[in-house]
Amino acid sequence: MGYNYEDETDFSDSEFTKYAKKPYEDLKAGKYKVNVNGRLRCPFCPRKKKQDYKLEHLLQHASGVSKPSPNKSAKQKTIHHALAKIFEE
Repeated sequence: MGYNYEDETDFSDSEFTKYAKKPYEDLKAGKYKVNVNGRLRCPFCPRKKKQDYKLEHLLQHASGVSKPSPNKSAKQKTIHHALAKIFEE
């Protein structure tokens, strides 16, 4: 069904979902701003060179960062997973 994050991280799918819940709820509540002055931005990558995205590119960014990679922390993966989930609703 879904990707098994347990294979690539230090925690299970249920823990992954638990850790993604807080940023997901914060995004839904408006704590993080995605649309800044009419521009779509990733609220979790403030120092990234590419700041402005089209909607489909921001979804690609969030989905890409949430995928397994030894270069990305578990925290980065989970918060980007929450961002991707918001856009998929």
